[in-house]
Amino acid sequence: MRKLFVILPNNCILAYYEQMIKTDTKKIFWCLLASVFAFISLSLTSCMDEEEVVQSPECAIVSFSVNSIKSYVTTKKYDKDGNASDTIVSRTISGADIKFNIDQVNNRIFNVDSLPIWVDLKRVVPNFSSHGNVFAQFGEDSLFYVITSGTDSLDFTKTVQLLSLASDGVSTKLYKVDIYKHTANIDTLEWNKIESNLDVADMKKTLYAGGKMFVFANDADDKPIVTSSADGSEWTAPAALSNASIDCGSVVLFNESFYALSSDGYIYSSSVANQGKTWTKASDKKMKKLLCADKYFIYAYDGEAILGSNDLKDWQVQGSEDFEMLPESDLCSSSYASNTNADLQIAVMTGKNSKSLFGVAWFKMSSLDSNTNQDWSYIQITLDNPYALPKFETQSTTYCNGALYTMGVRNGKYSKLYRSDDNGVTWHSLSDSYPMPKELDPANGDASLVAVGSKLWIIQENGLVWQGSIQ
Repeated sequence: MRKLFVILPNNCILAYYEQMIKTDTKKIFWCLLASVFAFISLSLTSCMDEEEVVQSPECAIVSFSVNSIKSYVTTKKYDKDGNASDTIVSRTISGADIKFNIDQVNNRIFNVDSLPIWVDLKRVVPNFSSHGNVFAQFGEDSLFYVITSGTDSLDFTKTVQLLSLASDGVSTKLYKVDIYKHTANIDTLEWNKIESNLDVADMKKTLYAGGKMFVFANDADDKPIVTSSADGSEWTAPAALSNASIDCGSVVLFNESFYALSSDGYIYSSSVANQGKTWTKASDKKMKKLLCADKYFIYAYDGEAILGSNDLKDWQVQGSEDFEMLPESDLCSSSYASNTNADLQIAVMTGKNSKSLFGVAWFKMSSLDSNTNQDWSYIQITLDNPYALPKFETQSTTYCNGALYTMGVRNGKYSKLYRSDDNGVTWHSLSDSYPMPKELDPANGDASLVAVGSKLWIIQENGLVWQGSIQ
């Protein structure tokens, strides 16, 4: 990288970067001349009277965002018979939903979460605030031209370089700006029905652990049972749990062991290696609800507070309000690493509560560091929020491919999939490119979503299984 300086009248100085100039003197002359005129148009007033202007060496981009991005996408639309046809639709992603990180050490600006593949990045309008003027480079061998926040559009299909120029005309800071989006096409979801010998009629909870899918259910005598499968086709014979008082609907996975609440209010555990069959008492503290688990803690509600523990002996308060809005049924929980810090865990639990017209969702940021560990928070819902978690008759939620997905029964049939890309705050109905399996019928029993790697699975009572591939 070479830095060229152009001396303007009254000793104003334009600092200009050129990418390893490989051209003749004439071309350099015209490049510099263009830069001079660009700079004069911005700085003439301040350069005309040095004594009235305080020149500062400070140069930095201190905030960065983009306007909403509208894109035109060719997608598939399904008719009532399941036949697909191509159609062009417009989609807009809100700029407010795109969060950017400014790395002042390495001079990089980038979005925290990758955007969907359909987003068109050719004409994106950035918004920024800075110390000094901001210039953008157009093309690898071209000049930096001044840009106006909120007005000028840039092509972000590749890395964009932004130059912050201090008011002293000398100090500069060069940023590389990237807007990332998914490289795989995630615009369609195709379901493959799996021939299965699954034989449960009262399914309570599905989990993936140790390379297998586990289904916890109750048998005809209302006793807890478990079955598992590595491929969704061949399932083990349903086995009775060693403790008949285990509530299968409360099972969570923590540190490669299953944990569940018994009818007497104590937490019991069973190892994944043991296939969830043999259960032993894991805690002497009585609980009202077993809620969730993440990488660091297992969480439960004792009637007074949400408690968390990493050893099931020492319990600490990790939630102290809104308990009346805890899920009363269809409780599902997910945990995953934060996109901004691998040491932070995001935990989300969803379900139904009779006091809410919507589904209820709770959020937590978890860490062993008390400075970053947060309490559980109920995601407040207002009546004018069009993107609240829907309240279905029966509901199931899971985390897959960087997003939360939920489905449920509405008006006697399984509704469309909903997705949340912001940890359960807003939920968006997915297009017809994400159809539910044709044979998924509530008449066959309850169904549950479970994520296995990058695949979504639907497991339904009475032996119906589908694998979903997001294309």
